Amino acid sequence: MLLNSRLVACRVAFTVAIVFYLVFVTGACDRSEPRYPALPQPELDSVAPEIQQLLRTSQGRAEANSEDAAIVGEFGRALYAYSQFQGARECFNRSHQLDPESFEWVYLLAITESELGDYEAARSAMQNALELRPDDLPAVLRLADLQERAGHLDITRESLELCLRIDPSSAAVYYRLGRLDALEGLGTALGHLEKAVELDPDYKEANYLLANMYLKAGRQEDADLYLMQYEQTNPSPRRHYADPLIDAISSIKTDSAQKYFEEGREWQRLGDLESAIVSYQSALEMDQDYVHAHVNLIAIHGQMGNLELATRHYERSLQLRPLIADAHYNYGISLQYAEDFKGAVEAYRKAVEINPQDSAAYGNLGVALERLGQESVAIRSYRQALEHDPLNDTANYHMAKWMTDNGKYREALPLLEVAVANSTDEKVLPVFLLALIHRQLGNKQSARTYSQLAQERATNSGQLELADQIADQMRR
Repeated sequence: MLLNSRLVACRVAFTVAIVFYLVFVTGACDRSEPRYPALPQPELDSVAPEIQQLLRTSQGRAEANSEDAAIVGEFGRALYAYSQFQGARECFNRSHQLDPESFEWVYLLAITESELGDYEAARSAMQNALELRPDDLPAVLRLADLQERAGHLDITRESLELCLRIDPSSAAVYYRLGRLDALEGLGTALGHLEKAVELDPDYKEANYLLANMYLKAGRQEDADLYLMQYEQTNPSPRRHYADPLIDAISSIKTDSAQKYFEEGREWQRLGDLESAIVSYQSALEMDQDYVHAHVNLIAIHGQMGNLELATRHYERSLQLRPLIADAHYNYGISLQYAEDFKGAVEAYRKAVEINPQDSAAYGNLGVALERLGQESVAIRSYRQALEHDPLNDTANYHMAKWMTDNGKYREALPLLEVAVANSTDEKVLPVFLLALIHRQLGNKQSARTYSQLAQERATNSGQLELADQIADQMRR
């Protein structure tokens, strides 16, 4: 009986030992192989092929280096850049767990939580980020915004006062202080908002709030002044303070779009407009706000006779950047192709209003004015073009033509020689006019040389009827 009891006791002890061993081994395995959030799958169906490729490449690198915080974080950046915030959050969370001492990943996690509407999680993550880098202005500003959203105005003011100590010249901080003062009915609101606009005159939100506060105070003239500034500022959303980590994410789209933009510009230079359109559209699929792609598409669609598309890109360009002279200039070209010379004049005038040194715009403005029968105004515009660029072939040609029509052949000759020397190989009429002037002045050899060159250009560019007319004219 005693022997049996001892056997039972031994068996129990052995079983307990096995259990403790398994617990220990399992715990050791858990400690040596921590469980991190899984890598997300990007959403590919709703994005352009170029973006799909970028996301697949980034995903592949992350899967091959799943415990490298930087590479996983790069995947998160790519997802964030194309507004796939759920996947970005999973990546930034994993990177933060892989490298908990890195400010970057917990900061980006906080911003992504905010984009997803989880403001409490965002506030908690941003506080964690500030423990790692207490004087980071973008982090303190974003925390202040989250605190204000939650209604903690006293804590918000403390955060903004810390921001002022970090950067006393930040317009973004003064705007937020002014907005907070306005919420609390404090008289210091106007001073803070005026300081914000003084530091950053293009601060749209500050101008608007300041105008409304002056209106409520019965100061109509001041209200009108800031309302006018509000209406003149760029309508594109602006952050008004530097945020290097978010700017680095934005550059993902910009850098990718730049490659397609350069490709489109080369096709455009070579005259392959269809291929240029494809490349510019690819740039816009990578970054829909790539303003220069919109600007170049204005001219191409106008040249191809599609004024509706040209107008669409023109309007989008102005939404992104109202004071861009090239957009108005290219739209003027489009309207000129559509023989809307009145509209072209208006567009060119807007271009030179923004850039008074724009010789090309003055030259084309003169052409459009001539077509409207306003010769004297056109001549003045050609002269302005030549003041800013004496080699402007359009202005030189039209000034020479005007002089020729008025019998001033010798005065026209040097202008026309400059026009021919600086024009493209396709232009025929400046060469033909030069031949006619040399004939008029009795320079038979020069007349023959330029006549032959004009015929060659006309033939090479498919203008066979014009080539025959030149030959016929020179035989007379």
